[in-house]
Amino acid sequence: MPQRFPKDLEAQRRLLEQFRDSGVINAETYGKAMKGFETDAVFVPSKDPVPGRE
Repeated sequence: MPQRFPKDLEAQRRLLEQFRDSGVINAETYGKAMKGFETDAVFVPSKDPVPGRE
């Protein structure tokens, strides 16, 4: 699993703020992106395979 370095996270937050402030992304997209900083999870767990599609 990749590690999250504080300097990298801060740079990503500043970049997201710049994108939001300049109109590249809207407030909803910014909010969704910021939620990613609230968790240590990097990957979304996969769902169980559908029967017959293992």
